[in-house]
Amino acid sequence: MSLLTLPHLRRLRPSSRVFYFATLLLILSFSLTACGRMQPAAPGTDDGYTMTMVSDPEAPSVGPGALSITLRDPAGAPVENATLAVIGNMSHAGMVPVTGVVQSAAGDTYQVTIDWTMSGDWYVDVTAQTPDGKEIVRRFPMRVK
Repeated sequence: MSLLTLPHLRRLRPSSRVFYFATLLLILSFSLTACGRMQPAAPGTDDGYTMTMVSDPEAPSVGPGALSITLRDPAGAPVENATLAVIGNMSHAGMVPVTGVVQSAAGDTYQVTIDWTMSGDWYVDVTAQTPDGKEIVRRFPMRVK
């Protein structure tokens, strides 16, 4: 039995039916809007590379912050001279992303500055281009106070 053909709808006045369908449409539109705010899952990682990210301070707050990103190849050797792109996005729609700037690299550790613009749940996407042309992509969740 469909919501549109329920027997009790036939007994309703026309104005009540309009209200019923308008309410049903409103509930459906809120459901679809909520689904649109979900963020995609972290990219699959079967490339063998290991990337870690540490925030300084450990629990970042609104304003300037620092990230240390470490990159190792499948054999566990440091990946030096990689080019990193770091983008932070809030986990809800409507916020402008922030871009991290790589300040320095020492061995397999890259220092990045980033300016957190708002408190809440963030995710940081890191794309590393290795010297031999491989692209390594990782996503890290982050909570900013």
